[in-house]
Amino acid sequence: MTEQQTVVPSPVEIPPNTLVLVTNATQMIHLAVIHQLLSRGCRIKTGQFERVSLSPGHPLHKSVYRDAVKGVYAIVHSPTVPNLDNTLEDVWSLTAASVTCMLEAAEREPAVQAVVYTSSMVAAAPLVTPRDVAVTDDSWNIKDTMRAVTSPRGGDHVVRNSALVRAEQELWEWYEEQRPGFKINVISPSNIIGQVLGAEHTTDWRNWLWRLYRYGRAGEVIPGAGPTQAHWYVDVEDVALLHVAAIFDSDITSHRLQAWGCFRDVNDAIAVLERLDDKKVYQRVGDDGVNRGQLYTSFTRVSEILFKWKGKGSWKEFEDTVVESIKMFARMDGTPSASPIRSRPASCPSHDSEDLRRGRTTRPRPKYLDISHRPEGLENGEHAAETSPNMSRSSFLL
Repeated sequence: MTEQQTVVPSPVEIPPNTLVLVTNATQMIHLAVIHQLLSRGCRIKTGQFERVSLSPGHPLHKSVYRDAVKGVYAIVHSPTVPNLDNTLEDVWSLTAASVTCMLEAAEREPAVQAVVYTSSMVAAAPLVTPRDVAVTDDSWNIKDTMRAVTSPRGGDHVVRNSALVRAEQELWEWYEEQRPGFKINVISPSNIIGQVLGAEHTTDWRNWLWRLYRYGRAGEVIPGAGPTQAHWYVDVEDVALLHVAAIFDSDITSHRLQAWGCFRDVNDAIAVLERLDDKKVYQRVGDDGVNRGQLYTSFTRVSEILFKWKGKGSWKEFEDTVVESIKMFARMDGTPSASPIRSRPASCPSHDSEDLRRGRTTRPRPKYLDISHRPEGLENGEHAAETSPNMSRSSFLL
């Protein structure tokens, strides 16, 4: 950071030139994390742990991790899922090894004070369920894990999801057994949208906003969510901010933070696009009539963190994220940027919202935002096929 650059203020003291290791730094989330850390006066050390290095029987040597962590104050790390053509046992063991090797290296480095692990909501629950599912700190995606075991042809996304479950469980078990001298926090985002700092992520097939802007249709990125793709979408800047807070905030220790954002669908994005350019008409996406359940969780803890770190205890509005993304796409195309529009109310939690605590929102879905308001007739045991709320964080599935 140059002397001319202004350091973004933080609610807690961040020593200047704090060195943070960010692994897999070309990922969309970690690029945003790096940007926010730099803006707060930190120095960044990056490491790329490629899939090709994790072939069966030849994982990255532990010395690679030990070299990476030397002298760092904190580590932001994500698992490396190897080639899914490997056996399920290899996929699981190598993904878990990409986490435990980093933890063991961190334990040997006295300078390390915090490890923030980037997980995913699919570690806690399947993306699509036939009925409402409450996600808690002790929820695990049992459904996809069992499908990966019993149905080898269940799809690559099922195998990947099961590997993420195994890796995060391995992390918590290691933490409970070793009790290292540093803290660990886990951030579990939903479907990421927002400003893209890496060009390769902009036109990636998974960037459905880009496809909607360029081609007029988004396609189905979330398997099983249907043509409307109704689900949780979170701005990458909010996810990155939670990472920064999880590093430096002493009040955030041993947390498993679900970063889900707002519940929206493709038609909500289309409405924003049409308000930006009323000359262009998009075809609304119809519902397929399939009855799908709703994932819901408590956002109280996350809301408090967001309020402390950005002065607003709610997620960034979905509509605002779409507008910013479209402006970015327009700049890339060399076309005039769109005019700002007024966002409509969102089903995003606010810091002191009574609706959040009672599970009410301004939209028909989701019915329930906070697990303190449980749907009538839904008990913990009723969704055991999807998640396991009664298992400890470190309990293994098989």
